[in-house]
Amino acid sequence: MAVQNVRTDQRSGSIRLLDNRYWSECLHDHIGKPLTVRFDPDNLYDGVHAYRLDGSYIGFAACIEAAGFGDAAAAREQASHVKRFRKAIKEAANLEVQMSVAEMASLLPEIEDAPLPETRVIRMVSGANALKPKPETDPDAFTAAEFEEAFSAGLRLVEPAEEY
Repeated sequence: MAVQNVRTDQRSGSIRLLDNRYWSECLHDHIGKPLTVRFDPDNLYDGVHAYRLDGSYIGFAACIEAAGFGDAAAAREQASHVKRFRKAIKEAANLEVQMSVAEMASLLPEIEDAPLPETRVIRMVSGANALKPKPETDPDAFTAAEFEEAFSAGLRLVEPAEEY
């Protein structure tokens, strides 16, 4: 069994260990206090045994949120990867600061110049040289006389309504 000192959550009394969360009713009296937990490093989802700092046993806390690692070896491996990644980022940042502007420009890709669009001058034409707008003619439009003739023919088709 592995041992680790932790502090319970101020609001719920839960314990966080390697991104997993553990809780039990026995932790209610120890909200916000430091505790010692013992756990199986090969199976973190099984739960933890909680102890006071003086070594007296409090109880077993089950895993209520298995959001982290299932075993301590995977957590150590992930932490190692994160540490190497951060170190590489810092080294790259230091090297970038040491580069001159000419060295930085030489790393940029070569870009071909795009062909320029054809240039034309467009002049506004006004006055007598401007085109006159053509009147829009609707082939289905009636003249006033044709409209009255068609309307009268339609009224003749309608039978007169009965008088009341």
